[in-house]
Amino acid sequence: MKFFKYQSLGNDFILLDWMERGAQEINSSWIKKNCDRQNGIGSDGVLIIKNKTPKVLMFNSDGTDGQKCFNGLRCVAHYLVAQKKFPQKFSVIMQHPIHCEVRENLITLNLGKANYQNPHEIKIGGKLLQGHIVDVGNPHFVILEKIDLNWLQKYGGEISNHTDFPNRTNVEFVWQDKDKDKYNALIYERGCGITKACGTGAAAIMQTLYQQNKIKREQEISIQMLGGVLQSYLGQDESIVQIAKAEMVKIP
Repeated sequence: MKFFKYQSLGNDFILLDWMERGAQEINSSWIKKNCDRQNGIGSDGVLIIKNKTPKVLMFNSDGTDGQKCFNGLRCVAHYLVAQKKFPQKFSVIMQHPIHCEVRENLITLNLGKANYQNPHEIKIGGKLLQGHIVDVGNPHFVILEKIDLNWLQKYGGEISNHTDFPNRTNVEFVWQDKDKDKYNALIYERGCGITKACGTGAAAIMQTLYQQNKIKREQEISIQMLGGVLQSYLGQDESIVQIAKAEMVKIP
């Protein structure tokens, strides 16, 4: 099966182009086997481009439906321009149409609005976590608190699988840097554990910061994740805009 390997902010994917093919199927066993970094291709997930529309499906490395993935969408946008000769500006369907603009390897996405739901508290490892539930087409729990990677490694799965989140949740810890327009984030994804970056997580962070009056409309900030820096702002209509790079990965 022909595939491409892509990454955005260190978040890497197996990309399958099925735009010209009829209905195809892959199962969770195929996904888990090929995402395995020791015995497979190795990736955080699988992206499938279907139809000429085009429509994108995304699966986590554990074989589950990732629903939405904006790092993955950046990879798809780069692929469509570089390999399929799409114009610089176009829309891709990932649950709903998302506007993309590609200039070399810098991709701008207009993601529309996120749905801030409510503040929520859970207790993990004897620690009370005061977070915020946000729906970006997939579920997120954003905690405005600084932690370290070892703590997240130990307790991230427990948060993600907490009984208060029946469909599991993605988890983001975020704190402000010395620069008021820069935030740091550590991320635990429900389908693959700690990841270098998460585009939907960054969108959930933006919505939470706005909801908590930490940022204003049109205020561009940078979010530093393990895999790199993403620029983002909310437009006047509260649509979230993200700007970051994506590129094809050459496999030896």
